[in-house]
Amino acid sequence: MLKNNFSAFYKSTIQLLYVYLVGLIVCMCFRTIHLLSFGHFKELSDFKLDLLHAYWVGFKFDTNVLAYGLSFLFLLNLSILVIPRKAYNYYAVIKKISFWYIVSVFIVFVAILLVDYFFYMFFQSHINMRIFEIVENMRAILTSVWTDYPVVNILIFFVVIIALLTYLTSKILKKEYAIDQRNLKFKMLFVVFSTGLYILALHGSIGPLPLSNEDSCISPNLFLNDLTINGVLSFKETLSERKKKKINIDVASMMKQLGFYFPQEIPNIDLIRSYRNPHVLHDLLFEKTACNPFLKKNPPHVIFILMESMSSYYFDLHSSGLNLLGSLENQLPEYIIFRNFLPYGNGTIQSLEGLLINNPMTSLAQTQFSYVDKSLSSSAALPYLTAGYHTNFITGDRLHWCNLDKFVPKQYFQTPESCADN
Repeated sequence: MLKNNFSAFYKSTIQLLYVYLVGLIVCMCFRTIHLLSFGHFKELSDFKLDLLHAYWVGFKFDTNVLAYGLSFLFLLNLSILVIPRKAYNYYAVIKKISFWYIVSVFIVFVAILLVDYFFYMFFQSHINMRIFEIVENMRAILTSVWTDYPVVNILIFFVVIIALLTYLTSKILKKEYAIDQRNLKFKMLFVVFSTGLYILALHGSIGPLPLSNEDSCISPNLFLNDLTINGVLSFKETLSERKKKKINIDVASMMKQLGFYFPQEIPNIDLIRSYRNPHVLHDLLFEKTACNPFLKKNPPHVIFILMESMSSYYFDLHSSGLNLLGSLENQLPEYIIFRNFLPYGNGTIQSLEGLLINNPMTSLAQTQFSYVDKSLSSSAALPYLTAGYHTNFITGDRLHWCNLDKFVPKQYFQTPESCADN
């Protein structure tokens, strides 16, 4: 019998807290297993503070995914406060729903964490878009898994973990938690505080921006950045990624859609003919600078700096009464300025990536995860690397922003660095 709404809400909330703690321990155990299995401890000895930071950020990610996973139960708990007192069986029904729902969440989470562990073992990466390629070739993959992995032992481990979690869940939901019914201020504060704390767990951070995948970049060591993330979060991000529109990389198909004739033997002829002076355009497209013996013997350092918010629009507005250039005004006469440029897109990543790989279809790194770890022959760094240069990429943002930590090294940059991590 539900004698007091608050008493039932208090009891359910405390039970949910203990369930969260059990789930947190499971996630942290998988993180530690990940560290022991894949971490290089000689290398990590120089990043001890970063290792602690990785666990702290991992705690926030684990809390976030558990909060989302258990949010349905928290909403049920809140409903206890507003149901009529005559609904005596309501709390008993919630208890039954809670038990099976929690067990289901644990089954799904542990299964994903196990899959993520072996996925990382094979691909050195958390679950990503490759998981769908595996699903498409399920028969061959299952044969390989049965041959190469201890499937029986894995299943036994999975069953034992789920049995243990089911037992703990049953114990938690059976335990009674008494509370003083007379203190009205405590009741109000408890409801407000528990609700606020849960919303904070869903948000993932105290600041205005919610916890995101970019917050996993906490160290120059890429393994520690991976350590912050759990498999459930990776799977969630992968599902979101799959919903986004895929970029078509078939050039002939794209040109056909645009109305161009695109024969394989002369791939540019119809494009050139669409311009007023095709002969001049052809010369411009395929013109090469003459070999410079001096530069060949004395190769110069080449530095390219990309800045934001410096379009031609501000140059046109600048005047003696409205100084928009600042101290740059005195330097401009010494520079060569090109005014006829168009951006690759309206976002930073579009312009940056377009210049990195000479590709107008952006963003591959941010929205097309299947291309994140693929090297592209159009990369701006490739000719320099081929010519014997050491190629370096430096950003003032975190390398994990828009997956640059995974994308940039694949585009022939030997030393990706982030000033934000130093």
